[in-house]
Amino acid sequence: MKNEDIITRILSGNADPADVKAFTAWLNECEENKTEFRRLKNIWDATHPAFNPAQIDTRKAESRFFEKIGKEQCSSRIAAFTNFMYRAAAILFIPLLIATLYLYNQNAHRSSAGRPTAMQTISVPYGITSSVELPDGSTVWLNSGTSFKYPVQFDSNVRQVELIQGEAFFEVNADPQHPFIVNTNHISVTATGTRFNVNAYPNESSLYVSLDKGRVNITDHITQKLIAMSPGEILNYNKADNSYSLRPGNVYNNYAWIDGITIFRDVTLKEVFNKLEQKYNVKFMIQDPEINSYPYHATFENESLSEILDLLEEGNAISCKDISKQHNEVKGKKVYQVSKIRK
Repeated sequence: MKNEDIITRILSGNADPADVKAFTAWLNECEENKTEFRRLKNIWDATHPAFNPAQIDTRKAESRFFEKIGKEQCSSRIAAFTNFMYRAAAILFIPLLIATLYLYNQNAHRSSAGRPTAMQTISVPYGITSSVELPDGSTVWLNSGTSFKYPVQFDSNVRQVELIQGEAFFEVNADPQHPFIVNTNHISVTATGTRFNVNAYPNESSLYVSLDKGRVNITDHITQKLIAMSPGEILNYNKADNSYSLRPGNVYNNYAWIDGITIFRDVTLKEVFNKLEQKYNVKFMIQDPEINSYPYHATFENESLSEILDLLEEGNAISCKDISKQHNEVKGKKVYQVSKIRK
């Protein structure tokens, strides 16, 4: 199979899971690969600044790509792929919503006129964040481990999207005549023009909505109860019994991730390790259950994972040991054993 064929499939949104899996595995091997991805993204932006899968001319894009890539020097760090394949993966994978952006058309949704509506699904792997501009100009930031679905063109009455799983921050363009609706497995969030964050990871017992600006209404899928939120409020929805609590809080703490900042306030180390697993695509194996309940309070901005682990070790009398070689079954991830330091 020609490299050009793979590139064309990715550009046109027709890459299959095997293509995506190979690129993702390479990306997760080390931090240096991710850094190189970010550098090479600038090359793609210069040759193809706007990505619209509905309008893209794959032949022209391919031509621009090869013209530009011929001028670049190859990185000596690449071992898993040939030099050319690595550069193709790096340059094309990032702009397609930073690795494993997987586009496909579905005919399950229909517009008010009865015509099929093309849907796009974005899957962002752990260790990566991304963003997408919706057809109405609204912007959505997607945290790692997130799957998000939206139509190529919004319905004439409503702007409806689906957060399948994960976390997303929405900056919605104001349009009172066309409500903006975010559907999750448990609730729906309705807005007209606002900024809010929705945390809906499947492995967490609660779902959180944090409202920065504007107003939103929350609808419980089970009870159909309507909950109105005001700016500065945080909703905690319990998935088990469909109960909820609404309180004021520092909502920025919950969406600082869009700025590359991780904020921990009055949380346990279990919550900290869960967040680090999502952000850095690693696995923590806690040897002493007591560690899970340790309280923690910190803000991390530009620190690497190794620097964060050093701080965790110093402040909590714990050891975070890399045991990846002993756990080959966890492919594509580093594995750390966390245990108490015995005095």
